[in-house]
Amino acid sequence: MSVQSVTTEVPTDVSAAADIAPEAQLSTNSLELVSEQPTNRWMGLAAVSLLFLGAGTILAEPSVVLLSALGLGYVLYDRLQQPKPIELGVTRTLSEPTPDVDDEVAITLTIKNIGQRPVTDLRVIDGVPSSIEVSEGTPRRATALRPGQESTFNYKIEATRGYHAFDPVTLIVRDIAGTYERVFSAEVPSELHGHADDDPFPPVTLRQLASGVVGRIETSEGGPGVEFHAVREYRPGDPLNRIDWNRRARSGELATVDFRREQMATVMLVIDIRPSAHVGRPEDERPASERCIEAAASMFIGLLDAGDRVGITTLGTRSLWLPPGMGADHREHGRLLFTRHPSLAGRPAEGTVSVASEEWALDHRIPDSTQLVFITPLADGGASRYATRFEARGHPVTILSPDPCGDDTTGRLVANIERQFRIKRLRADGIRVLDWDYSEDSLPTLIERFSERWSR
Repeated sequence: MSVQSVTTEVPTDVSAAADIAPEAQLSTNSLELVSEQPTNRWMGLAAVSLLFLGAGTILAEPSVVLLSALGLGYVLYDRLQQPKPIELGVTRTLSEPTPDVDDEVAITLTIKNIGQRPVTDLRVIDGVPSSIEVSEGTPRRATALRPGQESTFNYKIEATRGYHAFDPVTLIVRDIAGTYERVFSAEVPSELHGHADDDPFPPVTLRQLASGVVGRIETSEGGPGVEFHAVREYRPGDPLNRIDWNRRARSGELATVDFRREQMATVMLVIDIRPSAHVGRPEDERPASERCIEAAASMFIGLLDAGDRVGITTLGTRSLWLPPGMGADHREHGRLLFTRHPSLAGRPAEGTVSVASEEWALDHRIPDSTQLVFITPLADGGASRYATRFEARGHPVTILSPDPCGDDTTGRLVANIERQFRIKRLRADGIRVLDWDYSEDSLPTLIERFSERWSR
């Protein structure tokens, strides 16, 4: 079992850096002071002490005055207390940095007091990525540490597909009287790369636009191939293995048999990861954008296995671009993108997305012979306009659309009607749309059913 372990040993007070080892000094920038303030926990005691002081003075009761003086002493300590510099080391260990989806990963977090002063009140909150759920234990711990002492706690998370970076560890430090609180953020770089099930789906039946290289796309032209197309007159130079020798024997005439030519397709998978695609039904554990990404990962493998040249990009950010290619190296590159690229982590793209700008950028990067497989929930009009424009520019578009709508509320029913209207209009424009109701059909079943319909 592989283990990923990263240690950050940092002083929580930069002024103390000269007293520690050079290695620790180099990591001081990884710790950030978030807040520093008194807790004011004794302010209520101040009001009570003053009340007792006044009452004791008026009643001439020395014991009451002495009691109030004790309370005022705590308050004065609170106001005069200054935080002492301390030094802490943090280590996070992942039992498996590259798990399969739904596997449990054990996280071990160790905090060590590497300074000379005790830490009497320390509260730790680990930075679990927001896209991952804790399945066992808790990422929080409260402890106290003597000099040189360390505290270790464990919890488990359930791996999900894609790249997940852990957030900084939050350290909350209080003095022994609880009068002063400092909050630190410790950078402990850790990454989790969840591997999705990349078993290939049956390849989608593609449109009749190909690259000219022999492959699996049937064309309307005759030539070399495997399926009979027509018989024509013999032309000098025709291969001998394509001469119709039976006709020659019957009539004495030479004729050449043409087969239906098959060519290689160049396909660009376009994955919709815009905020509008990050929707889903109430009963769903994952949004539609996550289903789009998982479907694209398996379609990528399936198309490559069918002999096509395949590329990957996204609608929502131009940071992900894998040009069309084929071969073992291209296959591995694409698989790693689906596992490690932040754009495919299942989170919505940040900021405003200009569909027109994304469209222009893709149109100027893809070859003329490229067709698109657009994977989108069609949750808004921007996705349908994107597909229609590429179809009009000579890039045949096939849409795979997981259905994120339900009918349990009026709003969802209206959204479903609007989505069905978009699908009807796209099909009227000649665009193939696979409407995927994942609550009823698996994706391989859907692809096989539509492929049979389109091949008739």
